Amino acid sequence: MTRDKIILVAMELFVNKGLGSTSIREISSVAGTNLASINYYFKSKKGLYKACLEKLSEIPFDLSKKALTEARCQNDAYSSLERFSSEIFSFYVDHSNLLLLALQETEKREISDFPNIEEVFNDLKKYFETLIKNKVIKKEFDPYILASMFLGLITQTIRYDGQRKERIGSNIKEDQELRHQYSKHIASVFCGGIFSE
Repeated sequence: MTRDKIILVAMELFVNKGLGSTSIREISSVAGTNLASINYYFKSKKGLYKACLEKLSEIPFDLSKKALTEARCQNDAYSSLERFSSEIFSFYVDHSNLLLLALQETEKREISDFPNIEEVFNDLKKYFETLIKNKVIKKEFDPYILASMFLGLITQTIRYDGQRKERIGSNIKEDQELRHQYSKHIASVFCGGIFSE
């Protein structure tokens, strides 16, 4: 339990303060453990940071499989994309610091360093390929770019959730209705220009 608690505390501090501004001493104090425990389990702050990121690979990412169902018409595609964003937001609620830490890292590293995130992206890309093949989406669109843009809308919504709380007094992490509204809006705005006539 001590190892897991250290990781949870470290994730929160790394997300809020960054790797460089978070000290092992601070992690130890907040976690209610001693420096020796951190050194025993992780050897260093970088080792602890790596352990935080490895947590991501321990969590099954089956959200794209749940959400991206066969679509033969625009309504099916819209519903699937809304479900997909809703599933990611639900994952964020359950694993907020882990997902925020991974998003910070994907800015610096290749997505292939995060197999679970890469799998979700590839599933989304394949989904757009199928929509194009089924003539639900205009053929001139590139599935890779569509997947990047759609996932980008979702991740930006997550990245700015703390600021949203400060500005409007609510955020998607704590407000289920707001999560639903964001899922609906993202799917609506995104689908507005890509559907076939």
